Amino acid sequence: MTQLETSRLILRPWCDSDAQALYRWARDPEVGPSAGWAPHTSVENSREIIRTVLSEEGTFAVLLKGGDGTERPGVCQAITRQEWEVRHGG
Repeated sequence: MTQLETSRLILRPWCDSDAQALYRWARDPEVGPSAGWAPHTSVENSREIIRTVLSEEGTFAVLLKGGDGTERPGVCQAITRQEWEVRHGG
């Protein structure tokens, strides 16, 4: 799968190791319902979502780059390739 990078972000396919970071974000009752899904109930629930939903081609984990250009721990957001292209004219 493709990995996209900007000067501040890395967009890459989701990994099982992202489950903890996804859960910290997706368990918030203010996040999921506004996007049309229920808050995640556990790290394992987030891992299952990664495997069954977010593993779809063209769906990326969005991560901030550290000062050295490498990934910083924790997923910021999820985005599809189509959304990226619409926002960035790609």
